[in-house]
Amino acid sequence: MMKERTRLPLFERIKDFVEKDPVSLHVPGHKHGQIFHQEGQADFAALLRYDVTELSGLDDLHDPTGPIKEAQNLAAVFFGAKESHFLVGGTTVGNLGMILGTCAPGDIVLVQRNSHKSVLNGIKMANVRPVFLSPDYDEHTGLPVGIAESTVERALEDYPEAKVLILTYPSYYGYAKPIKPLIDLAHERNLLVLVDEAHGAHFSFGPPFPETALTQGADVTVQSAHKTLPAMTMGSYLHLSTNVSDTVAQRIKEQLTVLQSSSPSYPILASLDLARGFLEGLSKKEAYLIMNEIEDVCTALSDVPNLNVIRGNAECTIDPLKVILQVNGATGFAFQEKLEQVGVFPELADTSHVLFIFGLSRLHHKVSLVERIKKAAMALANESSRFSKPVISTLTGPTHSPLLLTYDKMNRYATKRVPFSSAQGKIAAEAVIPYPPGVPLITAGEEITEQMIVQYKRLVRAGARFQDHSQQQDRGILVFELEEQ
Repeated sequence: MMKERTRLPLFERIKDFVEKDPVSLHVPGHKHGQIFHQEGQADFAALLRYDVTELSGLDDLHDPTGPIKEAQNLAAVFFGAKESHFLVGGTTVGNLGMILGTCAPGDIVLVQRNSHKSVLNGIKMANVRPVFLSPDYDEHTGLPVGIAESTVERALEDYPEAKVLILTYPSYYGYAKPIKPLIDLAHERNLLVLVDEAHGAHFSFGPPFPETALTQGADVTVQSAHKTLPAMTMGSYLHLSTNVSDTVAQRIKEQLTVLQSSSPSYPILASLDLARGFLEGLSKKEAYLIMNEIEDVCTALSDVPNLNVIRGNAECTIDPLKVILQVNGATGFAFQEKLEQVGVFPELADTSHVLFIFGLSRLHHKVSLVERIKKAAMALANESSRFSKPVISTLTGPTHSPLLLTYDKMNRYATKRVPFSSAQGKIAAEAVIPYPPGVPLITAGEEITEQMIVQYKRLVRAGARFQDHSQQQDRGILVFELEEQ
């Protein structure tokens, strides 16, 4: 059994195919890399040989019966799922698929407020009635850590007709507060629990990483293999638990067929097969050696005057692959700039922090890495006249709240753009999304509060990037005119 599970059926089948030097009289047009711009041909040559299509023996993602099916079955066994599906559109397409496959128009859905924009797009596409659950915040960093059990309890009391609970676990920053109590509460009321687990694909390895959402009882989860596993960008998994009915499973599969390309990338699919095999073959000894070396980096940075190293503890678990550096006396964006000048590229920065995501490999460049980070911190210190503690700001408000307008009603109102300075109390007609991490500060249909405006202006001053050019330039926000046309 173990020998069978460590196979790489999809990768091996593609490799066998390309080694036979086949003649291409089919798509794609690069013909196994023979036709390509000369500037990139040498660099792309090896990958293009694997960029095949649904030929005999290579299976079909939308109706798998061969090596894709075998690879997905092996993934399901390893990840502890009833079924696993390969995604070539990232966790975005998985989030959309699981929401559209489980929700009906008009359903009341409980949604974690600090969800990724793909979750919010999914609930809009499903035309449901979202009730947003506000997260708790880490008092030291001001970052959201997860939903309190009492928040879910109150929401279920106020909305007993709710059908689905949608959670994010872990957070982009790596906070992995256990969600089993929340899942149990939802299941007691017969709600399905969907989890955006984009940053937790490696949790399936087990200790030293936190528990997966599936092992805590989630019904459907989506994981970005490309975020922490060695897979190609846009490669993700969708997992169904054994509790999911065949009817729901079929609906989700139908949505994936609609949402995913009819010409899926075979290099991405093969990398998902390889990523599962890599994680399955990783030894506990190697994993703990990796964790020890990450801790060595944290220890070496702990004496840098203008940095606080934020790591997990018994009360607040943080993914061991993620290290948050809290910056004193300057913004995280300013520190990111200094880091990039010495060749270190972090995952993201915000007003007060920089986030590092380490991979599942030994840090052979550990000493050099620490030296570069310290050099960047020194350069930042030389430009600052004083150092102070970072400003900790959170969005406070009710533990749970619905949108003030349904998605149907939003389509009936005109909109206008107003300056942020006069937007308080109005209903947003567009989302305001700092990117990364892609979590909306303001979402369409909710009231714009003073705290939101203060936070937005703080982000603009600090140099944050938004996905809307007008917001990037502080030209205001679209709001609804509340007179029906």
